[in-house]
Amino acid sequence: MKRIFQFSLFMAGLILSADIRAQKVLPAFSVKELTRGKIQVSWINPYPDCIQIAVQRSGDSTRNFRTIFSSQSPELPSNGFVDTKTAAKLNWYYRIFYVLEGGNYYFSKIVSIETNPLTQAGVKPIILTDTVLPHEILKNNEAANSEALHKNTGIVRIFLKKSEVYQLTRPEYIRFRDSINKKTKDALHKISNNAIEWLPAKITRIESDMISIYRNDSLVMQVENTFYKKFRDSMATKTSDTLFVVNNTRANIHAFIPKYVWGPSVYVYTNAQGYVTISLPLVKQHNYSIIFYEEDGSELFSIKNIKEPELILDKVNFFHAGWFRFELFEDNKLKEKHSFQLTKD
Repeated sequence: MKRIFQFSLFMAGLILSADIRAQKVLPAFSVKELTRGKIQVSWINPYPDCIQIAVQRSGDSTRNFRTIFSSQSPELPSNGFVDTKTAAKLNWYYRIFYVLEGGNYYFSKIVSIETNPLTQAGVKPIILTDTVLPHEILKNNEAANSEALHKNTGIVRIFLKKSEVYQLTRPEYIRFRDSINKKTKDALHKISNNAIEWLPAKITRIESDMISIYRNDSLVMQVENTFYKKFRDSMATKTSDTLFVVNNTRANIHAFIPKYVWGPSVYVYTNAQGYVTISLPLVKQHNYSIIFYEEDGSELFSIKNIKEPELILDKVNFFHAGWFRFELFEDNKLKEKHSFQLTKD
């Protein structure tokens, strides 16, 4: 009985090792039969800007694909899904639909089920989950799968946040290790001769090293202290806005608001005698009309089908001195919207 248990555990270690190696980089992926009615779909995602991954299934290889799984964490470098709702008698086909930031989307190639020859032997494979760390599985089965690991001493597997992210040859791993040690503060933890856990250094920022930039009490951005001077100088030379320093960690952008400077219209204005003049040099080529308004926007009167290139209106038409508005139309399209002032005699 003891020998049978050891054999099963050893075979499980082989399956774990094989499953990890079987993962492929998108747009390629792996589809494997674990047991009858359980199909494992697994992939390695090289796109950190991936925002959606969906597994789709069809009973044929050309159409009727339906989404059966959507990843809650599409940005993970390695992931998978076990399809348990399959009929053993059918030959299912799978594909992966994934979307990147910016709206670009892709379909992978169509893959059929790869039958697992160990299914018939009743050996249950070990499946990586979010609750089991890779090094825990390997340590718990070290005695059982040591032989399988030693057979693959040419490949080093790198794990990051519970998922395998790289499979490196020994020379590639040495370059990777040296780069991590020389250029980062990350650590590499040896799980076994063929498995390494990558432990990124925790990056912390001192709040006083960052300056928050606000506009109208809304946070626009946060910049490092060393970059702040360039940002401030850029605003001073390339914009009309003002940067007001509140304290060592905050600055406010005061937007430049240009003052409105009134200028007379070239079409409707008051002449030297104080009369309202309508000047339309192209009156023969176009159809003009005009509507006059009080300053509060209420309509005063209108003139349609103006025929004269210059038309002078008496002040009595406007009843009082003050500001008035008008809308000038050319061929039934608004040409100008402006105002003018009548002074007292």
